[in-house]
Amino acid sequence: MFYRFIVLLGTIFVRPFFSLKVIHKSRIESGPGIIVCNHLRMMDVVLLTFVFRKENIVYVAKAEAFKNAFVRWFFNRMGEISIDRENADAKAMIRIVRALKQGKKVCIFPEGTRNKVDLELLPIKNGASVMAVMAKTPIFPVIQYNRFRVFHRSTIIIGEKYELTQYYGKKMTSEEMDAAGADMRERLLALQAEVREIMALPKKDRAKRLQESK
Repeated sequence: MFYRFIVLLGTIFVRPFFSLKVIHKSRIESGPGIIVCNHLRMMDVVLLTFVFRKENIVYVAKAEAFKNAFVRWFFNRMGEISIDRENADAKAMIRIVRALKQGKKVCIFPEGTRNKVDLELLPIKNGASVMAVMAKTPIFPVIQYNRFRVFHRSTIIIGEKYELTQYYGKKMTSEEMDAAGADMRERLLALQAEVREIMALPKKDRAKRLQESK
């Protein structure tokens, strides 16, 4: 209830100040899964909430963000999960897997921190792949083309969901975790290349391509 109330407030007071273009919107599906996305600004969670507005998204945030009492209260009410980025956080992993098995979507930024340098991906952490295997749930790759700016258009591209079924029912080795992480990175980079190609087209050709990529 609290989550939907905050989304309503955001729709009224935040949504009018930017436009949002979603490429391959038809790839958005309801049901459990892990959303993996590049991380550019704090506003990323707002954009993704609007993209997946029909569902309650459980966001995974760094433990440091929970130090402020008010922020901790707000995040807890929103259902966000605190995770220790530097150590194996078994408690956080259990909560994430539980949320997935309850049919929820969980959003993880696999770079582990905001990319303040450029729009290329930072090194990918393997945790999202491991938890997708533990919960036997699909992964939804997402790429943000540009950083959020008020009164500007934000463009987001949705990738095809995939599953790591080859690892289901087994404990992944470190080599398999690295392979799954590398696969995720390649899928995100391919999405990034696709959206850059689209946005580099002349306006008329871009409009046609966007129409075809609904």
